[in-house]
Amino acid sequence: MKTAALLPTTGDPLLARYWVNNYRQKWQGEVDELRVLINGPTADAAQIYHDAGAKVTITGPMGHGQALNVLMAQTDADAVMLIEDDAFVRRPGVIGDAFAAIERGEADIIACPRDSYASESVVAAGRRRFGDEPLGLALWPCFLFTARAHLEATDRVFDSTLWDAGDAILGTTLDEPASADTFIWASYQLREMGLTIRLEEMHRVGEAIGPDAPWFHIGGLSSGHGWGWLNDWTPERYAQEIVNWADTPSAEIAKRMAWWQRAWDHWDGAIPEYHEAYGAGMRRFMADFRVDQREVDALRASFDYLVTWAES
Repeated sequence: MKTAALLPTTGDPLLARYWVNNYRQKWQGEVDELRVLINGPTADAAQIYHDAGAKVTITGPMGHGQALNVLMAQTDADAVMLIEDDAFVRRPGVIGDAFAAIERGEADIIACPRDSYASESVVAAGRRRFGDEPLGLALWPCFLFTARAHLEATDRVFDSTLWDAGDAILGTTLDEPASADTFIWASYQLREMGLTIRLEEMHRVGEAIGPDAPWFHIGGLSSGHGWGWLNDWTPERYAQEIVNWADTPSAEIAKRMAWWQRAWDHWDGAIPEYHEAYGAGMRRFMADFRVDQREVDALRASFDYLVTWAES
């Protein structure tokens, strides 16, 4: 059975270097092919992934689900793993074990449950159709393992989805417009096929994560490079973004900053001009969004135990 890991990314070179360090040390030999789609013109990141043996595609802006579709079309692997650039493996063997379980037929899908990120009417329709799953009926498009054919049997709309009032979903006619985030509609389609799904804990940073967790997922780091800073927005657009972040808890912003700073600190000395601009961008971001460095430092220290690989 040929296997492939599919990684959509915005192409932050510092985060790419940090991710590749983990990949090389913890699970590179457990997958036959790594395919990366960079959603932006970032040649520096492309070279980093290429040097790690990945097959890399650079595109213009596209959504996470669209990127997955492109990557799916590029591989002939029998089974695939969906992964993100802020998800890290702590224990060697877990990726290979998951693929082996798929090959033995122990499960059709191994994935992490996702508990919302859709209109309540959509979630309710899912519960009526499939029953109640306490941790969520949807599946994260990260640490998800399955045969490529199962994903291809969906409508391959892996991005966020919108429905109008009067549309039917899972046997329910919607009374009002509804929406679902990335991969949620695909998750429901996979459940509709009657496939055997083995659920694993995602281990989201910000929640309690035990010392034996095999992997973890930070979440939200794509909002840094090319978004929170090093973007080409007008001053008016940037000011609006500050307003948009106003309701985000400071702990969530500080959590992300703790990992952005970790990637910034553990660079390899390449692209020094970019590294300097990245640092200046982070400092501006922290000032504009009123992020306290002391909170960032405390959170960063609390995450040290999660890192089980050499960061530099």
